[in-house]
Formats: sequence, structure tokens, C-alpha cells
Amino acid sequence: YTGMRLQNKRVIVTGGGSGIGRSITTRFLKEGANVLVADIKQPAKYHPLVLGTESNPGVYFFETDVSDEENVNTMVNHCIGLMGGIDIVVNNAASFIFGTVDGLDNTEWMEAISVNVVGAANVCKATLEYLKASDNSSIINVA
Repeated sequence: YTGMRLQNKRVIVTGGGSGIGRSITTRFLKEGANVLVADIKQPAKYHPLVLGTESNPGVYFFETDVSDEENVNTMVNHCIGLMGGIDIVVNNAASFIFGTVDGLDNTEWMEAISVNVVGAANVCKATLEYLKASDNSSIINVA
């Protein structure tokens, strides 16, 4: 197997800069896709993958808070400007809360819900018209 199953596919990976998201991004790149990493973290602070090096010319970065609908719309417009469309969306961005149920306050719960649930919905809503225009599109929600 030589890879490149996703040659020239246009992909958005939310939370794609670290952890599982970084692995997802790396795999898409190895398969020939162009990837926009939408992550709340600045790229230079955590790894070189998102910097668009010669070895990874098809990777882009947009600082994105998926819980902010306007910010998500701006990110999607940026992606369209760079890649001309969207074929695949991976909703991987997540906010983790640690503790016991009785030890967490509503602010912590609401932050997690705003990223994990509302954020995925914001991205789906903002990308849907472009996914519909693609011949073979996919939305992948990581839970």
C-alpha cells in the first residue's frame, strides 16, 4: 500500500493540533489530503506540523474557538479561500473536565458542552453547504 487514497481532498480537522487530532491530521496528509487545522492553540507553541513546511505543503492553520459561531464561520470562509471547497470535516475539538460530579460547578460543565456539543454543531452548520457541493463528502464526529 502506497497511500494517497485521499489525494487532493479538502479537509478540516478541529482540534487537529495535538493528541488524537494531530494523529488524524498526520494521517490525512500522508493520504494526500489538504488539511486545515482549526485549533484554539497557536501553531508554533506545540508542534511544527501546522506550519506548512516543504514536507507538508498541504497543511494550513486557523486559530479557532469552535464554541464561537462567528469565529467558526470566519474559519470556514478562510478554508474556502485556501482550498476552494470542503470534502471532509472531522469534529475532534474537545474540552475535558476532570473531577467528580459533585465537585464540578456549572461553569465547567457549560464550557465542556459549548465546545463538545455546540462546537461540533457550529462546524457542521457552517460547512454543510460546501459539503453538499462536494461529490463525496463526510462528517466525522469524534467522541
